[in-house]
Amino acid sequence: MDKQTQKELLDIVRRNYDEIAEQYNESRKKHLEPLWNNLIKIAKEVKEGGRVLDVGCGNGRLLQAFLGRKINYLGVDANEKLLSLAKKNYPDYKFVKGDVLNLGEIPEIGFDYIFCVALFHHLPGRETRARALKQIRNKIKNNGKIVITVWNMRGQKKFRKIIRKYFLLKLIKKNKMDFGD
Repeated sequence: MDKQTQKELLDIVRRNYDEIAEQYNESRKKHLEPLWNNLIKIAKEVKEGGRVLDVGCGNGRLLQAFLGRKINYLGVDANEKLLSLAKKNYPDYKFVKGDVLNLGEIPEIGFDYIFCVALFHHLPGRETRARALKQIRNKIKNNGKIVITVWNMRGQKKFRKIIRKYFLLKLIKKNKMDFGD
């Protein structure tokens, strides 16, 4: 995928989250998807005092899995509105503005766990995702764990038609995205 297309797609994601920040925050308070149970299990592995980096933290929702536990948490998100909501929702925790593609701008390193919940499917192109993984790798300590979740669009009937359409457009070179985007 060319750089201009990547930039345009990332800009669309940023604008969309600016527009839906309040609704997103409210919707994440009302229901928990099945994935959440698995995240809670993984969160229980984090020892007291463990260092957790939540990349793409959104409204800070991952902290629900740690309530009542003493951890060193840092939430990072590129969206100011979501960060503001996270700080309001969880005032006792630290949140900073940052981008998964530029985590080097955040000085903290040596995390025991890094969570990227529902972030990677917003990154267009294999090259962009690989760059994000390298940034994350630089923040984790030896023997630390990285937890990445993505939406399973192929498993949802309502998205199959769209996926087929863009796959076919890619085959005839009318789609600038990478396969799998």
